[in-house]
Amino acid sequence: MSRLARHPTRAQSWHLLSTLSFAVFALLALVSFSPAVVNAEEAHPEYGTVIGIGVYLSILFYASNAY
Repeated sequence: MSRLARHPTRAQSWHLLSTLSFAVFALLALVSFSPAVVNAEEAHPEYGTVIGIGVYLSILFYASNAY
């Protein structure tokens, strides 16, 4: 007959959970601090960086007229 597997203790479970959490956090930090390697051509280089200004203004307008 086969022997049933023993359940891990609470301390072993917490140790595994904390180790996995730290590994995920470290991987996320490594990815977020690595430089982006995107080389995209600008469609209109004379415009500069204006991406998102419309979204920002619409959020301000919505927030000021919400009440």
